[in-house]
Amino acid sequence: MPKPAPDILVIGGGVIGLVSAFTLQRAGLNVGLLEARRIGAGASGWAGGIVRRLHDDRDDVDRAAAGLHILRDLRRAIGVDVPFHETGYVRFPEGATADSQTAIAGRSGLNGNRRLSPGIARLTAEGAVIWQDHAALERIYPGFAAQGPGAWLEPAAGWADPRLVCLAYGQAFVRLGGALLEGIRVDGISPVAGRVTLSTTLGEMCARHVVLALGDGLPGFLDLHGFDHAFYVKPIEVALFAPPGPCHAPCFTDDAYDVYGKPDADGRSVHIGHSRDRHAGAVPGAAPLDAAHLGATLSAAASRFPWIRQAVVHGGVCHGECFHESGKPVVDALDAGAGTDADLARIIVAGGFSGTGIKMAPWAAGRILELIRERGDAGGGGA
Repeated sequence: MPKPAPDILVIGGGVIGLVSAFTLQRAGLNVGLLEARRIGAGASGWAGGIVRRLHDDRDDVDRAAAGLHILRDLRRAIGVDVPFHETGYVRFPEGATADSQTAIAGRSGLNGNRRLSPGIARLTAEGAVIWQDHAALERIYPGFAAQGPGAWLEPAAGWADPRLVCLAYGQAFVRLGGALLEGIRVDGISPVAGRVTLSTTLGEMCARHVVLALGDGLPGFLDLHGFDHAFYVKPIEVALFAPPGPCHAPCFTDDAYDVYGKPDADGRSVHIGHSRDRHAGAVPGAAPLDAAHLGATLSAAASRFPWIRQAVVHGGVCHGECFHESGKPVVDALDAGAGTDADLARIIVAGGFSGTGIKMAPWAAGRILELIRERGDAGGGGA
């Protein structure tokens, strides 16, 4: 007996697409996922996989909470295990420069919670985030040798390999009866008469809703098919440094010097990135490291970590990431406003995660299910 046509087609086999497909299938919908290459082969497979709740915005704290909870014990959540590396997450605030004796009031929290950002105030009240001075950081992370008065620490944070997370969710999705189709390119999309029709390398496919979870390929796809949007691609470049001695590193962000990083899986090296400017020439996909930007990364990171000048560079990664002009991830119906064909709202876009997809994916999946239910198109199962 042939399988019924899917209720939902998800385009994109990264972490957002796979977690969404799994969540929708578990909710009782019949879901198909299309990936042009292999699952986890795009931006998700190149990402650092840092999972933490520490954000300035309360909404982001809430959105990341489910991701942290699930990834700390993925087997319990979906029946497939992926290791979670509880390294902790350290955030050096903007005022905590290497030569400052105290961090700027309102950024470090040294002068009381009344000046903290809403997100940090909430997390400190919960005891999930604590301020650690320089000496305490030295004890917790020997060899990391970060200069400055101190930083915020979220002990329960860490990282998981995004590619393995993608494979785990793909396996769990198929176990639920979902249709996972790799090597299928989508060449056209047309929302008409209560359905969305896709032109693919397997022929035409139809569904009541289509979810676009294309990562850094989303802006180009929307441009190609004439949809207005505010997404763009920016390259993210991270180099791998081998310190001159043993180094127990956390995941971290440095607001003062605009660098970020995480320990490598080998336990000896550290991935460190430095933000690149947005430019019109950015294209999706992988690229070689840029020598000039590598020098800028080294210079910025050395302001916090003097040892980096004696470190050996063992390569790195550069890949496009999808951002949104609002600075926030967007999960919503592709509706251009008044006068637009209502069928356009049957296309849901999920993008602008800019490297945060692994921890935001459960929130994104829940939001997609909510949008579908608002149209009365959800199945009968429970999430």
